[in-house]
Amino acid sequence: MKRLDRSSWLKILGLFVGAIIIIAIFTTLYPRNREQFMSMAVLGEHAQAINYFPNNSSNITIQTQVQWYLHLYNHMTETKNIIVRVKLLNSTDAPPSDQWKTPSSIAAFMQIPLTLLPNETRLIPFTFRIEEIVLGQESLKITRINVGYHSYAVNVKQQEGTQLRFIFELWSYDSLNNLIFSWKVGDNEPIVWNQMWFRVMG
Repeated sequence: MKRLDRSSWLKILGLFVGAIIIIAIFTTLYPRNREQFMSMAVLGEHAQAINYFPNNSSNITIQTQVQWYLHLYNHMTETKNIIVRVKLLNSTDAPPSDQWKTPSSIAAFMQIPLTLLPNETRLIPFTFRIEEIVLGQESLKITRINVGYHSYAVNVKQQEGTQLRFIFELWSYDSLNNLIFSWKVGDNEPIVWNQMWFRVMG
């Protein structure tokens, strides 16, 4: 058997080292078992997790402007088309169920469609004010909400001594282009939603 000379050994070693480097780069950039998820959070003024309400009081009056931000993150390996459904509930309305993975049965008064690229983070301003209420003997009814530059008709009653809450639900499209209340990876379909409590003062 012919023995390899020094230059041949160096060539083989170079190829071996090069292959290891390529494998390492590929593994780093394209991890096989990369965790995939989508997340959504509600942030306060200046897009931070503080100062959610003027004067740090969740008791707000009609025409009080409140500034929030929706923080959305796509940690999936593909572009995701999503919709954030915004709902107004009182304290007795059922929120989404983590156990049954179902949304709230209350209809959304607005929707926010978005397209998120892989590993993209998006901040969506959510500036609202209660625009119109109807006072009752032991309750008040919110009939109109202004979000940004749009006015929305609602019909939610707040009993005396109780609170209201915004529900933000993240919906996405599956491989068949069906809109589902979740994001799907394999057999897993986790749900993503947030809620923010407040009281309207008549």
